[in-house]
Amino acid sequence: MRQISVVICAYTEKRWDDLNAAVDSVIKQSHPASDIVLVIDHNPALFERAQKAFAHLSTERTKVVITQNTQLRGLSGARNTGIEQSCGDIVAFIDEDAMAAPDWLARMSAAYDDPNIMAAGGSIAPLWLTGKPSWFPDEFNWVVGCTYRGMPESRTPIRNLIGCNMSVRREVFDAVPSLHDPKSAALIAKLCAMGLSKPYVQAMPTRTRLRALVDLRRHEEATQERCLGRLEALLARHWPELGGCLNVREQKTALRLLAELGGPVRVATNAGAARDLLGKSSRGQFGADLIDAVVTSARTTLGVPMFREHIQLVRRRLDHLPEAAPGAGG
Repeated sequence: MRQISVVICAYTEKRWDDLNAAVDSVIKQSHPASDIVLVIDHNPALFERAQKAFAHLSTERTKVVITQNTQLRGLSGARNTGIEQSCGDIVAFIDEDAMAAPDWLARMSAAYDDPNIMAAGGSIAPLWLTGKPSWFPDEFNWVVGCTYRGMPESRTPIRNLIGCNMSVRREVFDAVPSLHDPKSAALIAKLCAMGLSKPYVQAMPTRTRLRALVDLRRHEEATQERCLGRLEALLARHWPELGGCLNVREQKTALRLLAELGGPVRVATNAGAARDLLGKSSRGQFGADLIDAVVTSARTTLGVPMFREHIQLVRRRLDHLPEAAPGAGG
């Protein structure tokens, strides 16, 4: 039976349940791993917790090793540490927020029946925590680190494997300093160009299925960041002085002011309503001097006028932003 090491890297306790599921899925493989190397990336508390939770899982078939990243912080250093600690002829990698199908290693092992294959991988299927968004196309699965429509669906040479589901012969690492060293990429590219390497993708009916746990919150935060960037750009054009009074990233009060009253010209014209809105929206945290400064900046701004479509844009972007905490000025 081919000896396969599995490297799992983790850095945060926020994914503790995911990590447990990942380790459990590797423990239950039909083709047992020779060893499972869990690398904790510069997190002493997580390392101590992992030792208590996983050290006793070693069996006669599979050795479980919990180690700390001895290299630079980050996935590159963590994986290189895992490679150094592993002992199998093949080194496989799976993310800490993914779960391997029971026959993952069995199918991975079969790929290496061809001695020319240096690396092998398979597909990664998203497991949506709250259901797949209706607007999210399969072509964009790469955004969440999963196999996307357009990737090969049968065995074929490819340039890159997705790190969440890949394996590499140990001799590749023996020939280069590290997994992420430029020499490694150059060597693999050279082998492929010479026809000595045949990267492997499993056929669709029998492909490896890794259920990646997708944290929708990360993508919500990315959307919010884009919204804030566009709003800041809009304000820089139409009301640049407002940024000197209010922090748009921390305080939605400025955006509410625009959404309800319109541009700076209307704020200046309706100074009384603007003062009331600023006081209520900030929950009384804005003093009179700050409110006067906002109204004055609306009256004296050098920005170009805002039109209806600009106000509508602010309102749409405002809907994508979370409610600010009371201490953040509304």
